[in-house]
Amino acid sequence: MQHSNSLLASLSLLTPISRGAAQSITTVNQCSGTISLAKTESDQSAELLSIGPGRSISQSLVNTGNSLGVSLSSNYYATTTPKLILGYTVNTANGLTHYSVGTVDGNPFAPLAFDLSTSDGSCEGTNTADGVTYQCSDSTDLIFTACQVDVVDPASEEGSSEMGFK
Repeated sequence: MQHSNSLLASLSLLTPISRGAAQSITTVNQCSGTISLAKTESDQSAELLSIGPGRSISQSLVNTGNSLGVSLSSNYYATTTPKLILGYTVNTANGLTHYSVGTVDGNPFAPLAFDLSTSDGSCEGTNTADGVTYQCSDSTDLIFTACQVDVVDPASEEGSSEMGFK
């Protein structure tokens, strides 16, 4: 496993290459409430999903310049909503996937923990949103686990563990 301090933007400079077998990322929600998950493709098309507590979802990783955004708020696209962003690029020409974790508008998991690991433990994972770019075999799946500690959404009027989603 190697890593460098290159910026996430450099990931989009790699040439897009089609994959035969799809590598995947599984997002596991261990939070007490629903999380919002936005998958943005290199063509800027986006899909916004909600994942309930104790649930998970797997998605294919393909091509370059993609991101997966995670938030504790149902108002994901608001400019004041903290988001954790996992950027990734799959490059089968060299057999590697490059990935990095950063934040936009703050870190929603600052009081909590998150974990990004690989399915077979063969590559370095991370639990910090420091923008470091990692690389791993493109045959290894990624696992993102949200929340290691119970959380209440600060925007919730009731302060319930349901995080105030409407």
